[in-house]
Amino acid sequence: MKHTYRKFLLPLKMGTRVLILVLSLLYAASFIGNVTEKYNLFEWLGLRSTSVWHGEVWRIISYAFIAPNLLNLVLNVIILAMLGAFLERVWSPKEFWIFCFVSAAGAGVAKVLVTPTSPMLMVASVSIIFGLLVAWAKIFGHERVYFMGIWEMSVRTCALLFAAISILAMLPCAGIVNTLIMLCGGVAGWLYLFLRLRSVRLQQSQTVCSVRMGRLEL
Repeated sequence: MKHTYRKFLLPLKMGTRVLILVLSLLYAASFIGNVTEKYNLFEWLGLRSTSVWHGEVWRIISYAFIAPNLLNLVLNVIILAMLGAFLERVWSPKEFWIFCFVSAAGAGVAKVLVTPTSPMLMVASVSIIFGLLVAWAKIFGHERVYFMGIWEMSVRTCALLFAAISILAMLPCAGIVNTLIMLCGGVAGWLYLFLRLRSVRLQQSQTVCSVRMGRLEL
């Protein structure tokens, strides 16, 4: 266990490590609750549209931090570790978490709006993964990586391939509506990055104008 921590988790930055820890602890808590039948964490934190309309707005984000089963948790942790290792090269832990919240909320709001009367419960981190894939492709798109350690390709191509595999895996069990809802996490992430870049460019433009005006006054 100690060797696994040093080899897999220790090289990761704080934001990614905390995210993986939260996912693992919440899964463990939900598993214990189900086994002991003392509580059901899914019922408290999972996304149900009717509950959100009754004021339980935290579900719009909290659903994305609970894994429905162990296999889902393991796969998500592996993908999140890979994406986090790249993105925290340019983001602080705070920026990383804000982006995760935005991606989760994007899919959460989409579900509430698209299926407002649905009593079905939804838990999954796929919306965050779609968002991080968008960020990975946008920021590191032209870098080269090895997919599955075999095929060399651009980050953008690799991100599209991961997204396609995720969509194909979701369709049979989640259906087309829920799959499209989860994709809204990626849409929200793209919109956030677009607005953020536009804001930075606007600030830079204002700074340049201020400098020029100062020179004219001199």
